[in-house]
Amino acid sequence: MMLSGKVCIVTGAATGIGRAIATRFAGEGATVVIDYVGKSDGADQLVASLAAAVVGLGFSPMFPALGVEAVATVPPASRGSAIGTYNLFADVAMVFVGPAAGLIASHVGYGGVYFGAAACVGAAAVIAALLLAVRRRRATFIDAAPGLRHRPAVPGQT
Repeated sequence: MMLSGKVCIVTGAATGIGRAIATRFAGEGATVVIDYVGKSDGADQLVASLAAAVVGLGFSPMFPALGVEAVATVPPASRGSAIGTYNLFADVAMVFVGPAAGLIASHVGYGGVYFGAAACVGAAAVIAALLLAVRRRRATFIDAAPGLRHRPAVPGQT
């Protein structure tokens, strides 16, 4: 990316040539500051489009990487089901999150979307912490119980 780490200020970026320049600069990795005169509708649409492009660029390499990690945690015999489940939840999330974010943005603005996303991340962190605590407690119980042996889920696996 030729413009990575650079800041570009584009005047008249809400429409026409300015919009095309802002889009191209963002595509080259620049941080783009847009300026416009008059109604903000075109500028708002441009910012939403650029944000969607950035999210897409970030999600495209993450989706398969997270899938590999999810599949690696299950026994080989269950990996087909694991990747199917992973894809199903990703698809369901996309079906609901886009319209929900649009609804929130139309009523309270983009700040509400970011607040909602932060709240979801916080809730996921709490759920992950609780699941890890349960897992540790279970492991401690198994280690402390005399005569109770852990049996691997798949023969030959320790």
